Amino acid sequence: MKTAVILQTHRFDANILSEFSRMQVNLPKTDKAFIMSDGTVPAPPSLAPITHVIDVDRVLGRATGTIGEGILQNLHLSWIDFFENHPDFDAYWIIEYDVVYAGPWQQFFSAFRNVSSDLLCAHLRPSSHEPGWWGLPQHVVHTPQGDVEKSDLIRGFLPASRITRHGLEILRHAVDEGWWGFTESLVPTVLKVHGLPITDFGGSGPFVPPGSSDRFYTSVTDPMGSLGDQGTMRFRPPIRYPRILSGWLYHPVKPDCYVIDGGADDFQSALSAIDQAISEVQAHEPGAEIPRFLQTAYIDHQLQVLTGLRTSELLIALDRLIDCGAGASTVAPLRQRLLALPFLSSALRGQRRS
Repeated sequence: MKTAVILQTHRFDANILSEFSRMQVNLPKTDKAFIMSDGTVPAPPSLAPITHVIDVDRVLGRATGTIGEGILQNLHLSWIDFFENHPDFDAYWIIEYDVVYAGPWQQFFSAFRNVSSDLLCAHLRPSSHEPGWWGLPQHVVHTPQGDVEKSDLIRGFLPASRITRHGLEILRHAVDEGWWGFTESLVPTVLKVHGLPITDFGGSGPFVPPGSSDRFYTSVTDPMGSLGDQGTMRFRPPIRYPRILSGWLYHPVKPDCYVIDGGADDFQSALSAIDQAISEVQAHEPGAEIPRFLQTAYIDHQLQVLTGLRTSELLIALDRLIDCGAGASTVAPLRQRLLALPFLSSALRGQRRS
C-alpha cells in the first residue's frame, strides 16, 4: 500500500520537527512524508518542497456549510485539498502536530499496512454511546436532503488517522454534493453511510477488532463524549508528562505545556517524568474532608491528568523500564513512592512485579 504520511501543523517548534523526522525513519520506498500547513508560519526552507500549504478561504469555500470560520473544525476540507494535489497514494496517514508516539513510528504504521479499512482512527462511537455529544448543534451532520438519522451517526477522534484513496474520493463527492459538518462527525458518518469499512485502531468500543483493545491508546467514554482528563488520547487537558509507557499514542502534547517528555526510548526521561508526576500529586494530596472512598479515585485521576496513565499502567511502565535496562534498584524507590500515595487501593498495594 503506497502511503503518504502527513504532519498537519501550524507551527514548527524543534520538538514538532523532531517528531516529524521520527515519522520518516525507515519509511518504505513506496511511501513519502509531507507537511500540511495553513501557511500562517512559513515552513523551514529545507521542508518547503514537501510542504502543502492550504489556502484556507478557498478550501472552506467549496463546502455548502462550515463549522465556525476557520479550518480547525473543518479539517476534512484540507484533507480533500491535499488529496487533489497528491492523488497517487493508496492511503494517507494524517497526524496532527500535538500527537507523539512512544516508540518507532514505523512500528505503528506497519501494524496497519495490510488492513483494508477505509478509515482508521481513535474513539469511534455510535451516537447511542454518547448522546450528549450529539445533542450539541455543531456536531450534527447535514446532507442535501436534511440531517442524518441519529442511528447512522458515528463520531471519531481524528488527531491520528488513516484514510484510503477510496475513502477520500467518497468524502470529496459527499462534500461536493452538499454534505457538511464537524470533521469528527462528518468523516466517519459519510464513510459508514456509504458502506465503507471503518476501524478503531486500539482503544475500546464496538469498532475495535477482537484482540486490539487498548492496543495503541486508551480513552474513556462518557455520555457527553467529552474525552477529558483521562486516557492517552483525549481532547484536553494537555499531557504534562507524555510517552512514559511505550507503544502508545499520546495527545494532546503541546510543545509549550509539557514539563518532561518520557521519551520514545530513553528510560531515564521516563523515570524523571514519573518522579515529577508523583511529586505533583503529593503536593496536592486530598484533604481529610474528602470521603475516604473518593481519595483513591482522586489520586488516580490526578495521575491520569498529568501522564495519561492510570496508576496500574504507571506500575507496568516501571516494570518495563527494568526490562529495558533501568535496573530494579533504580526503579524500586519510585515504585515505593507510587505505592505509598495515601489511600491507594489495596489491590494496587498488593501488585508486585511477576
